Amino acid sequence: MDKSLPVYRVVAAGRGWDWIVQGFELFKRNPGIWVAITVIWILLNMAASITGAGALAAPLFAPVLLGGMLIGCARLVRDQELEINHLFAGFKQPFLPLLGVGVGLLIAQWAVALIAGMLALMLGAGTFLSGATLSGSASETAIAASVLAGLGISILVVVMVALLLYGVVLMAFTFAPALAVLGNVAPIAAIQSSFKAAWANWRPLTIAGLIALPLCIIAAIPLMLGYLVLIPVLIGASYAAYRDIYPDLPEQLAEDTP
Repeated sequence: MDKSLPVYRVVAAGRGWDWIVQGFELFKRNPGIWVAITVIWILLNMAASITGAGALAAPLFAPVLLGGMLIGCARLVRDQELEINHLFAGFKQPFLPLLGVGVGLLIAQWAVALIAGMLALMLGAGTFLSGATLSGSASETAIAASVLAGLGISILVVVMVALLLYGVVLMAFTFAPALAVLGNVAPIAAIQSSFKAAWANWRPLTIAGLIALPLCIIAAIPLMLGYLVLIPVLIGASYAAYRDIYPDLPEQLAEDTP
């Protein structure tokens, strides 16, 4: 383990379930404020999606907003009050580390999109070229079937590669916001440590993801209203996972500083 990075530990696979339970416990401590925070967060994302600039900026500020909600989780664990303005607490100290994580997330997402797009163009061009070579020796029906089959395989390959790359991005940013806002870790080190810790703890993270997947489906049934509960629960679960995997990293909130 790189001694220059925060020390993490590897936990049992069953801890993934425990994180979800702890997330629900944090939600129950102040459900009204959590729902209000979630509504505001959803509205902000909807407003950002209206314009192209807002959609591009969303990944940049996503860790900042998440960092504020993680501060709220830390306050609840300390038996302190959760407030609506905790959603924006990340814009205060330490704003720059969270923004740095956001810059990294934005670059990573652009890189995945660029690689997937280039791969799609290469495979698509190859498919049409192979179809063109058959033009003199096969019927139009056979050529069309060959091109369609090739495009289908190309799309499948692009989707699989994009999912693989996005999985790497997800691991790199699973704990990065928490490390930046609660652990006072520099952005690059936070991203590196997050990837290493997530890779080492893929079992409990996979269990947590498998539990969250059906919950997402259930939450969508009553007009998506279930997400007003599920989103805070998952945020609380991410905080619980962070504290479980980085138990020895000192946690200091901005308001702790005189």
